[in-house]
Amino acid sequence: MSALHDKIGKRALELLPEWEAAFWTAESANIPDYCFYPDTHLASQWENPEKLSYYEKYCLLPDGHCIPHGPLDSKWNGIGFSGNSSDPGPEEQIIRYYLKTILDLLRAKDVTESARFAGTFAHMIQDFSTAVHLINNPLLNNLFPAENGKYFFYHRLVDSWPFHPEDISGEPKLLGRTLDEAAFVITEKLGSAMERGLGRVVPFLSAIRDGCREEADRISQAMNGDAVLFTADLWHTLFCIAFQRFSETDIRRLSQRDLTDNRMILSFDMKFDRESFRKAGIPFYPTLYPGSDPCRARLSTDPYPYEPAVDFAYDGKGNLIPLALRIEGKTVSGKRGIATGGYGIATYHVPGSLFSELDVWAGVHPDSTSDREMTFAVWCYELEQPLMALGKAARNSSALHWVVPLPETCRTISLLCAGGDRNTSGIWLSPVLKSRLG
Repeated sequence: MSALHDKIGKRALELLPEWEAAFWTAESANIPDYCFYPDTHLASQWENPEKLSYYEKYCLLPDGHCIPHGPLDSKWNGIGFSGNSSDPGPEEQIIRYYLKTILDLLRAKDVTESARFAGTFAHMIQDFSTAVHLINNPLLNNLFPAENGKYFFYHRLVDSWPFHPEDISGEPKLLGRTLDEAAFVITEKLGSAMERGLGRVVPFLSAIRDGCREEADRISQAMNGDAVLFTADLWHTLFCIAFQRFSETDIRRLSQRDLTDNRMILSFDMKFDRESFRKAGIPFYPTLYPGSDPCRARLSTDPYPYEPAVDFAYDGKGNLIPLALRIEGKTVSGKRGIATGGYGIATYHVPGSLFSELDVWAGVHPDSTSDREMTFAVWCYELEQPLMALGKAARNSSALHWVVPLPETCRTISLLCAGGDRNTSGIWLSPVLKSRLG
């Protein structure tokens, strides 16, 4: 169990705007301890059973499940011990419960209870930012076995590795103007935190094993810095929604959202059956052996290995290159977007209740060495007619530009491309979602 939740919570509280921190003045000294509640709750069953019912009020959901200490699978098992989750489990359900509970308490001006629930909820956010909470820990023992006469308890070491909270700064960002919008953004932000944290596992543990203190300190500072800012964003968002105080800057920023800020779905399901795409005129290759090439939510062929690249492209030799398309006779580069090989699927949660349209460019990267024409499409699985856009482009032709209306019943979209080869790069450039809230 982490020894840093109090330090993370204390610094997050210090970063809040004055009016928000003032609301919790009477509890400011206790909020760091409230960030420990989920750990204290688990420990109380063995150490202080007489206090168990007290902590259950804050740490149990209405259905009896515990607030998690990292991602869950579909059966509510923490993946730190059960494996790896490919797609968000019940996290949004948990997020909605805590958001509503805290918002109700803030609106009722209940300083103590709002602070306790906010600290408890922040613990979950902070765990999602911590590398060793995001991966099967028995697997870590295989990846980093005892050697040279040393055996490290990496989970405890990483959880407790020191950082300098006073060096973390920044204004909290609003994550939503309504409960629904905040729940969606926080869920997606958790997924992004998970992927970022997983990328830190190997370098962090390698630095510990190899005695590279400076590198371990650097990673710890970045990791815990993310946790501090995420906690501050969460608490700031709760205050803004509860008391309807939004800045014009926040409203403008939330009026649209880059699609690649969302976490791409990784799921195996027959609804991603490529035969459905083929019947709609999208020329995916036939799959004779689905056990070896299953229906899945994200896919890429050469030169991109197994899944699309997000916010960059790269050539056949593995060199990173800018995302780019031919638009009106000129090569136009962009910082946001998705790159696939000759065949690709990139799938995202995009609730039509929150977003009214998708604006995106699609085509073949001008640096591709193949003249193959590719077919591009936008697909929504919840619609009776799921094909929302369809067109063709090659490296020397102008890219497609679509503004696709999103019905309120839409929940999941895939950006599809097919018909290329291993010398072809399909590009989705500057995909932007327009907020239905304005």
